[in-house]
Amino acid sequence: MIARDTRERLIQAVHRWLDEGKRAGLDDARLPDRSGELARIPELAARLDHINERIAFLATDERQSRLAKRDQMQADFARASQTLGELQNNRQGYQQKRKELGEALDRALEDLASAQLAVQESRLSLPKGVLDAEAEAILREIMAAHPRWHERVNAAQQRSTAATGQAATARAARNLARQELATSQRHPEYRHDFPVTEEDNDPWSARLRLLEETQLPTYRSLAAERRKDWEKRLQESVLDRLNERLHEAERTVKQLRDYLDRDIGAYRYRITYRRDSAFGPLWKLLDSGFEPTDELLKASRSDEVQEALQILMSAVEAPEQADDRSRRLLDYRQYHRYDLEMVQAKLPAAPPISLARSGRNLSGGENQAPFFISMLAAFRRVYDLGSGRSQHMGLVVMDEAFSKLSGDGVEDCLELARNFNLQLILAFPPEKLGVISPYADTIIMCRKSEKRDEKTGYVTEIDNIPIRLTRVQAEECFE
Repeated sequence: MIARDTRERLIQAVHRWLDEGKRAGLDDARLPDRSGELARIPELAARLDHINERIAFLATDERQSRLAKRDQMQADFARASQTLGELQNNRQGYQQKRKELGEALDRALEDLASAQLAVQESRLSLPKGVLDAEAEAILREIMAAHPRWHERVNAAQQRSTAATGQAATARAARNLARQELATSQRHPEYRHDFPVTEEDNDPWSARLRLLEETQLPTYRSLAAERRKDWEKRLQESVLDRLNERLHEAERTVKQLRDYLDRDIGAYRYRITYRRDSAFGPLWKLLDSGFEPTDELLKASRSDEVQEALQILMSAVEAPEQADDRSRRLLDYRQYHRYDLEMVQAKLPAAPPISLARSGRNLSGGENQAPFFISMLAAFRRVYDLGSGRSQHMGLVVMDEAFSKLSGDGVEDCLELARNFNLQLILAFPPEKLGVISPYADTIIMCRKSEKRDEKTGYVTEIDNIPIRLTRVQAEECFE
């Protein structure tokens, strides 16, 4: 028995054989064309054998080489024909590409012409004053910075966006300035003659030329005269007064030096001063004035002095609520740095002790003694100037006098007051009585009497009861 799979394969093979016969036309009962010549096949086969035998007989070495050459030439011809066909295909592709590139070039030329027209139109739309050289310089800068065209396009677009923003900002600022000028009460002619949003600046430029060529010279001349007059008044009212006060301050310091030119306890005191470097330009202005008479000094007048002049004028024009700097510029006391030096009386060649530099390192009493001594010298000068009948008459009232001074410091101050012939009225606590009483002509002790409410206990009345004491009584109270 044939297996089922084998039988199916045989059936499929038979079907394939039948299909191939159908495709070859074997299922058609009609005879094919020239079927009548089938009978000549034996005759033609014999003729072919005869010809082959003749060819084999006639074939020689030369003929074989020619035949080989012929075959080679036929192969070369075939390759040449193939190459020619490829070249023809390439030529056709080249012609097609050339045509496409030519069309693209024509379109590029048209785009270039359109772009040139657009550039001319945009150039005409630019404001006046923009030079072609400036635009070309910007283009050269962009092209040098960016080698690729798309980078150049992006850079140009960024430049355009930034320039558009700046132009909008500038236009808004211009319109605002025009609006302020048009609404100003001092220039009503700008309200109607010059529109705020006018793009053309010619009317404004014409007005500016008129101002610069005709009106401004007159105002400048008038301003120069006013400035000269103002400087003259500033010289007389401020600068001369400052110089006068500064010279007076220097004389005062010299006079106080004369008062203190003596041994006071273990020290001798001396007031010193020097110019403050912060006022350097103003010192030059004070020394030379506004209009130096010396031509060499006038020629060498520096910008620093001119700046000092402006600073001083600004300080004078400043309101009463001006800053500290303006007030200091008009205060002659700020132009010097003052100091009080102490020199040991027994060692006059020793380096002096500066209260300005070493005051913080001294004790409270050591700081208070120079203060009271310089204050007594100042009182001496005041009363010397204020007394018309006697140069040595004065009255000094001091509360909590010499509170932080030791006994030696108090005695030094009181001895100096006696030498100055000053009359002192001193209020001091009882613990200072033993030191001050030997120098006192009159001693009055004040006792406080209080009355209190019986119900609340609050003080309702205070009486100060003065009691005059002799020096002996005062010493007894101190003991």
